[in-house]
Amino acid sequence: MGLTAGCSALNRKPVRPPPAEDKIPLTEKVALPPAKAPEEDPPVRRGLRTRGELAAEMAELDKLGKTLGASAHKIERPCRTPKCDAKALDGFFKRMDKLDRVKDGVVRVLQLGDSHIAADYITRTTRAQLQDRFGNAGRGFVAADQRAEYGGRRIDRKNWERLRCVDPKGPGNPFGFAGMYLESQSSGAELTYELEPDDDDLVIYYQAQPKGANLKVLAETELLATVSTKNKKAKSLVERIEIPEHRLGGAVPPTLLKISADGPNVKVFGLSFESLRPGFLYDSIGPVGADARVYLGMDPVSMGEQLDALRPDLIVIMVGGNDALMIRKGERTIAEVKADHEALITRLQGHLPTADCLVFGPMDAAERLNDGTLVSKTFIKEVRDLQRELAVQKGCAFWDAYEAMGGAGSFGRWLKAGIMNEDLIHPRAKGGDLLGHLFAQALINAYLGK
Repeated sequence: MGLTAGCSALNRKPVRPPPAEDKIPLTEKVALPPAKAPEEDPPVRRGLRTRGELAAEMAELDKLGKTLGASAHKIERPCRTPKCDAKALDGFFKRMDKLDRVKDGVVRVLQLGDSHIAADYITRTTRAQLQDRFGNAGRGFVAADQRAEYGGRRIDRKNWERLRCVDPKGPGNPFGFAGMYLESQSSGAELTYELEPDDDDLVIYYQAQPKGANLKVLAETELLATVSTKNKKAKSLVERIEIPEHRLGGAVPPTLLKISADGPNVKVFGLSFESLRPGFLYDSIGPVGADARVYLGMDPVSMGEQLDALRPDLIVIMVGGNDALMIRKGERTIAEVKADHEALITRLQGHLPTADCLVFGPMDAAERLNDGTLVSKTFIKEVRDLQRELAVQKGCAFWDAYEAMGGAGSFGRWLKAGIMNEDLIHPRAKGGDLLGHLFAQALINAYLGK
């Protein structure tokens, strides 16, 4: 593994049947909004907004949240010692404080979730508000196949195949923490990504293996580096590459990044686009259909190697909705879901012994009865409760998204406002923005001791 051409690498570190559903009706019947495919509701590119535009959006979200009975809801920070002289998030807030006072260093958050954040909904707004408050250190990590219009950077791929942790052949494979990889199928396989003017460094997360081929990295047509992915033993590695300020022979920044494989068997998990400025990095991963057991099914060695390379200061665990689904379907018991969550937290703490952890509770979701009335789905509160219990046991912070939305029946109010999807599970863009805003404000409030 190493660079053989172009810029030199930098060394900077960056089953029981479920009981009857709890019927929590709304005060009135709620008509579904007009159907809208997800493709028609893409995220807005957050990096292109001015500070004034962000402030206006935050004010709008504050007003919307008040109308819907939503709130930032206080983050719970259990004690980490018997005398309670240390609490959850203490270390994270200490690093935030240094960044806030002397504008030095980078604070990094990794959020592992499910389909709610697959397109960077929720997390995009949390990232924008934290970076506005503490400094923007770049877009951060995105899964290799995440499209540019949905929170990622990829705009084209040729002769690469994708495997995800949620696919039938996914469990047990090395995915790092990304939950997927792209694998080249032939020589000349090519990936194209967007570059933005503040991208100073690119960090490639990939799998080295005995049959690995070379991987070429280009900015426009300029070769930046050739990385060998061949290694005697399989290992999940990273390579940091400097991105030039200007196009070769020009005076404007490059806008396209290309990755080309010299043969098959090149596996790329994801890319991190980073600046050299102090500030926040907020990474998010959202495999569709993920629950605690899906993350446990990923190769722990590969996950550990990539988490060690990323070195987040805080890891946010946002699963629960699909776990509740498994209980409703009778495929898992509450005790089994609790055991899965405990094992996941334990594994992540073992990989990241110096990082803080925060459990992000499940959102409200709904189903429609024959008379058109919406009721909250069962087992959401039960999963929320077991997550809170485990957070206390494991010394993790806990944020109750269910209560932040407004508690029982809140999904219907959000749906009536046109900010939730007609599948009665997922937020639309504005709904994701509101939830991300509430979480960002809760995190800042906790940092300020409010």
